[in-house]
Amino acid sequence: MLIDCINWRMENKIDTILIRPIAPAELYKAVRDSQLLGFTYDKSPVDYYVQSHIQINEYRDRVVFPQATKKYGRYIGTCLKVFDMTGLKLSAVSQIKLLTTIATIHDLNYPEIVVTYYVVNTPYAFSKLWMIVKKLLQEETQRKIQVLKEKVQGHLGVP
Repeated sequence: MLIDCINWRMENKIDTILIRPIAPAELYKAVRDSQLLGFTYDKSPVDYYVQSHIQINEYRDRVVFPQATKKYGRYIGTCLKVFDMTGLKLSAVSQIKLLTTIATIHDLNYPEIVVTYYVVNTPYAFSKLWMIVKKLLQEETQRKIQVLKEKVQGHLGVP
């Protein structure tokens, strides 16, 4: 797994991904804004979302974790992720390829970084989508995912 991860990093030039912007700038902004708003992955081709997702992970690992480790005087190398499904529609089924690609990248190249995934504000359509996507994830990843059925506003009580 380590050799595969190293090969993936070299083949995809991951060590330089933070200096490779998505061009044009308007497209880059649309990609980032749509990720911050939830699963609205319809502003650009799939590969731009994958690149942006990898950039976010690399920034977290190279910048955020080391700064937090220094600030709190102890090693910080794990996190949680919150997926806000507000606005998800059944048409999002077409995004399964993107979601499974991102999940596979996480499983193979960023293992043990995310302790828990919280999925919040899930609409009715999510249950159908989740039944399909869940089967495509590794069992360990499935166990990390917590789907919160009630509406969530504000924060999850995370410091």
